[in-house]
Amino acid sequence: MIQFSEAQPLIEALEGNEFAFVPTMGNLHLGHLSLIRTAKELNIPVVCSILVNKLQFGANEDFDSYPRTLSADLDALKELGCDYVFTPNNDLYHDIDELKCAPIAAHESTTTQCNAASKSAADVNFSCFFG
Repeated sequence: MIQFSEAQPLIEALEGNEFAFVPTMGNLHLGHLSLIRTAKELNIPVVCSILVNKLQFGANEDFDSYPRTLSADLDALKELGCDYVFTPNNDLYHDIDELKCAPIAAHESTTTQCNAASKSAADVNFSCFFG
């Protein structure tokens, strides 16, 4: 498993390849792990992101107290054969110009075909699994 903390090297590693993407805020549970297992069945590289996203928290919610279990999460992902893990900081949003998603017919119930455009990289196609 290869871990990336910046988007650009991950985009370059995946450029031109289809892959499954499982976005999370970490503190992985059985639902997340089930999505990783399902993604592995597609026989394409699997990318999991772990970002405690401050934009997910409202004014009265405590971003600082959200459980951060990165070491245990990485161990679980490695055990399941996840190929790549993306662990950005919250500055990630400055690196992404757009994110467009549309359904894939073959996996319509669980996946979305997405194009992520980075300021300095070509479009990357991937399948997204949302939990």
